[in-house]
Amino acid sequence: MEEKRKRGRPPKPKSDIKPEPKKMGRPKLDNSRDKSLPLVRINEQELADFKQAASLAGVPFAEWVRSVLHAAVRA
Repeated sequence: MEEKRKRGRPPKPKSDIKPEPKKMGRPKLDNSRDKSLPLVRINEQELADFKQAASLAGVPFAEWVRSVLHAAVRA
């Protein structure tokens, strides 16, 4: 009697080495950002206006933002 052949792919050879299981859950956040820095959401028009004001003042954008925030705190 003929031996029946199974259809489909041939079985993969089994290895004694088991792969590491995949890590479950959300990936850990990058710790390079300082958590003490505030995040402020602004729209594109506000950002353009702020950058233009910094340019007119002749200072870098970050320096202009700091000076405006310091002035607001003092007032």
